[in-house]
Amino acid sequence: MVEGYHIFAFISLPESTKETGYRAHVKIRMELLKQKPMSTKKLTVHEMAHEDRWRNMARVPGAHRNNSAGKHIRRGTICEVTIQETGKRTLLAIRGCPVKDAIIMLDSPTRIELGVKTENSYEIGLRPVGWLGYCRWAWNADDPAYRLPAQISLISLFLGIVGLVLGFLSLWPLIHGK
Repeated sequence: MVEGYHIFAFISLPESTKETGYRAHVKIRMELLKQKPMSTKKLTVHEMAHEDRWRNMARVPGAHRNNSAGKHIRRGTICEVTIQETGKRTLLAIRGCPVKDAIIMLDSPTRIELGVKTENSYEIGLRPVGWLGYCRWAWNADDPAYRLPAQISLISLFLGIVGLVLGFLSLWPLIHGK
């Protein structure tokens, strides 16, 4: 990995072992999606304010919230936060803070999960996630105000899809006249 970018090398394989066509394309695409470039910065860990604890979030000053392309990461974006020194990662909502220094504010459970200590500086990577990441974050959130509505809505979506499939299957004989 070079400055937050994963390098892919495609080597020549014997023809008998090469995957071709759509299957190979999907496999390569999946690998590229897994390894999106990550923005890393040296940030000092600080303790989170009491009212922000147990919310699965981190506070990072706006000047230090940039993605790998240098584009600003908006407040409230769910990001995969990776500590380069420990190799540990977690999903957190990234919010702003009034301090301008290069800091990240984390609550105690998140610091323990990531293996970091307050007042120490770490190379921290921020990578915004897609809609599946948002669903994972909400499903596993510590705060029930986030977790319960997400779990109810995702279970309802699943049951709605099952209902649609069953409804279609019950109409199938009528459509084909059997």
